[in-house]
Amino acid sequence: MPAESSIRSIDSLMMPTQESLLLLELVEKKGVKPVSVLRGTGLSIKDLESDDIWISYRQSMQIVHNCLEKSG
Repeated sequence: MPAESSIRSIDSLMMPTQESLLLLELVEKKGVKPVSVLRGTGLSIKDLESDDIWISYRQSMQIVHNCLEKSG
């Protein structure tokens, strides 16, 4: 088992926003409002469009979950 200091939490793993932005664009074509996909993430569209912001893995997975739920 790894040492406790080497265990990373789902909130400490960071990802670029481009993948999430692409998902938003895809579900928007299905009539899903982007703001509804961002619920529960603490993010805005402007956050995802910024090159300076990285999001946590947890936020990314919430976006994926919301996309699947809203788009059917």
